[in-house]
Parts: sequence; C-alpha cells; structure tokens
Amino acid sequence: MGKKRLPLAVKILNLIPRSFQKTIGYSFLGNKILQRLKSSGSKTAFDIDYGLKIYLELSNPFTWDLILGKDFEKDVKREFSQNVNEGDTVIDVGAHIGEYTLLGAKLVGDKGFVISVEPDHDSVISLKKNIILNNFKNYLILEKAVGEKIETKSLYKVNEEDVYGYLDPYVENKKLKKYSEIEVTTIDDIVLSNNLNIINLLKIDVEGFEYEVLLGCNDTLKKNKIKKIIIELHPKYLKYKGINEDLIYTFLKKHGFEIKKIQEKLTAGVDSRQKFEGKTGILTPVLLAIKN
Repeated sequence: MGKKRLPLAVKILNLIPRSFQKTIGYSFLGNKILQRLKSSGSKTAFDIDYGLKIYLELSNPFTWDLILGKDFEKDVKREFSQNVNEGDTVIDVGAHIGEYTLLGAKLVGDKGFVISVEPDHDSVISLKKNIILNNFKNYLILEKAVGEKIETKSLYKVNEEDVYGYLDPYVENKKLKKYSEIEVTTIDDIVLSNNLNIINLLKIDVEGFEYEVLLGCNDTLKKNKIKKIIIELHPKYLKYKGINEDLIYTFLKKHGFEIKKIQEKLTAGVDSRQKFEGKTGILTPVLLAIKN
C-alpha cells in the first residue's frame, strides 16, 4: 500500500493532549464536531504494525495513534503475539474496532479461529470493515456484551459519539446516558454454542466489567479450557462498584493461573483528573495469566 498523507486536521488535533480532547468531545460543541467528522466518513486505509491495515476514522483518535505509530499498547501486543500460534482459538472480548482481532486473525492463520465480541454498534461496523480490508475469513463477530449471565441490559455512553460503552449508568460519579439495549452473553455460552474444545487466549478489555466476564467463565474454567488470559483492569471503575482489583488476582490464582503484569498505562477515561508522574489519566494495568 502506497504511503498516504494524514489529513491536516488530524495532525493538528493530535497535538492537543488526549485528556483535553476527551473534555472537548464530551461537551455539546464537541459532540456536534464529532457528528460532523463521523458523517464525513473515511475510505482511506493505512498500514499499521504487524503488516495490518485499518481505515482512518476522523472521529476516533484511537485510529490516529495506530496510523501515526503511537501505539500505547506495544508491550501488550508483543505479549499477545508471543502467546498466539497458528491454529489457535482466540476470543477478543471488548474488540472495539478490531486491533487485537486483526492481529489474532493473522497469527492463527486459516487453521485457527477468532471470535470477536463488541457491544457498540458503530464499533462493530468499523470492526467488520477492517476485517474485510485485511481479507480475513477465520472469524466470528458477536454484537453483544459479555458478563456473568445471559440477559438484556442497557448500554450507556457519555454521549452518542463516544467510542466507549458501559453497562453501568454511573462511572466515576458521572452520570451517563442510555444509548441502546444490548444482549449480554457469557464465555461459557460462547464456548458451548460454538463447540469450542479450547480457548488458547482470552483477551478482555471491558471498562470495569472484567470481574463479571470472569464469573461468566466458571464452567469453562472448571473444564480447563482456557489456557491464557490477557486482561486490562480498571481499578477506579471496579472500586466505584465495590470491587477490589485484588479479587481478580485471587480469582485467577484460584483457577490455577500464574499472573504477570505486562504493562501499566494511563488512559483518558470518563474522569481524567488523576495524576501519575505529572500526567493526567486513569491508571490501567494489563495482566497476562497463564494456566499452570
């Protein structure tokens, strides 16, 4: 793919600190700007790491980072790539626009399989486009959330243009707006419905609902079908719900996993007022859990 020029607007906007971008985006004016950017669309594909391609989305700064080579999860991607092999089965929970789904599909090859689960409709549209762009056939997309039990719940956002959704109307004391009704499934149900004998890697990034996802793996874990888990923790979101992150460590160890911390990063979440080493954001550790 020939080298393409990134739009000047993206280059200028990318100079603004991400936490401030969030503040602007959550405002009334920012929401209108995002609506205009989204409606303008983008059919321009760019090369990113690992020989993959994605479409630029003017309304989603996350795509800017990947295209500009500013991937803030390089350590996680390296561990992911080192722990996925040809022929493996991978489940990507909280797939967003597909960065790990794409990488997983490439690594497992035609003999492997990737199940990509994402509740946000707009993100699913982008996910499908990016998979087709990369010519992958070895995948299944579920437009659902994942939790402790099968049910229907409301999906909440700060505003309609937000790229993140939550299954709780209150995160960090900021009331969110109901966005849609969404079906919630479980890992146990996904495994049963798709006759999976093994999950070589389960990746979880669900904005504070990681414990519920793990609870929905109970039968699968008892049968030793999950070999490795990469999970991003959101301690502040968990704490607000009355869950201590230590509970997740205890849960994983109880089921025979050895745990190591891959990365600890700052993300500009709903409440980005926390400061760490002079930077503003929410601290989110990412763990790799390997079955003994």
